[in-house]
Amino acid sequence: VLACKIAPPSPPARRSIMAETVVVGKVSGFEKELVQAAPYPGVKEKVGYKVATIKIDAGLIGAESMKEIKVGFITPVKADPNGPVGGIRVVESCGHQPVFELKEGQELILFLVKHQSGDFYMIPGGTPPVDLKSGDQAKKDLESVKSVAAILADPMKALKSDKAEVRAEAAAVMVLKHRNYPVLG
Repeated sequence: VLACKIAPPSPPARRSIMAETVVVGKVSGFEKELVQAAPYPGVKEKVGYKVATIKIDAGLIGAESMKEIKVGFITPVKADPNGPVGGIRVVESCGHQPVFELKEGQELILFLVKHQSGDFYMIPGGTPPVDLKSGDQAKKDLESVKSVAAILADPMKALKSDKAEVRAEAAAVMVLKHRNYPVLG
């Protein structure tokens, strides 16, 4: 059993700054077979990724002209009720792979990076999707992500705004974007 302390995910606006690609879309289906790919750069052993097809409603960052996108994830390991410690035999590692599972019909904001060798995108650890059907908070999250996307699309417009708070937000977004360590190292 491996136990580790995992920090809570960053706010959605921060996730959008870190992501290469941000889309709003609906899970429309899955590949029939798992796609074999290395989980991290430099790893020779491959693992099976379940690949979902996402119908894009809005490509906010890095996907402005895309209609759909493939998103791969490693399916979570189910707890073994007969496991040795409190019914848990396997615990998520402290690595970059998040434990989540997309389901058909979900409407989400997805924060993605291109897989280093596979023909799909991934959701990096610490950047879980936002379920758009989760109420008023999801609407606020979407607005904050759209605000960041607008700044990244035209930073000079925001930096030259007449409003000091807009200029300050734009400066903060640009500093965070350019000081950001690549998600997959």
